[in-house]
Amino acid sequence: GLRREAAARLIEGAAALRLLQKRSGETYGLGDLGAALLANPGVMAMVEHHAILYADLADPVALLKADPATPTGLSAYWSYARAHEPGALSADQVGDYSRLMAVSQAFVAAEILDAYPIAKHQRVMDIGGGEGAFILAAARHAPTVNFTLFDLPAVADRARARFAAEGFAERTLAVGGDLFTDRPLPEGADLLTLIRVLYDHSDDRAIDRKSTRL
Repeated sequence: GLRREAAARLIEGAAALRLLQKRSGETYGLGDLGAALLANPGVMAMVEHHAILYADLADPVALLKADPATPTGLSAYWSYARAHEPGALSADQVGDYSRLMAVSQAFVAAEILDAYPIAKHQRVMDIGGGEGAFILAAARHAPTVNFTLFDLPAVADRARARFAAEGFAERTLAVGGDLFTDRPLPEGADLLTLIRVLYDHSDDRAIDRKSTRL
């Protein structure tokens, strides 16, 4: 439904970014970077997620002047960040961020597994493990290792269902709880991982051993 001139500006801009590539005449096809973008669902999910940030920044001065407790689009998206009782969040409330974290986990999972010999351990516990994307990658990488996932109850439920659907129910355990309030954490693991978790929280909480119960 775009006007021809508007479509041309959009297409030429995409071609300048190598998302599209000019072919014969007035036709364009997918460019090399466009192909790489479409082949990585994690990047696509992040791009869509940024629309919420841009909406929050529509009036940046008002955003900076507002009380830190003022709800924003991103604070609603990352529902656990400001919830008084994160453990009480429902499946609907944790669904969006859980899906985003799962689909974008491939950014780091392969590098971590290549850099560290996880197969030498007996049981790995992934704290804040979301829907289990890292554990699934690690379980395929190290077929003799068992895994425990610890995350908010509604998130752990999603992980448990995914483990079962992908045939890893026997080697995995999903436990629901709150990292900052539950004590003790599940026992039995000889390696703990926190993949893309600590930077979601303030420095004070991330380094306070009493707070994290580790």
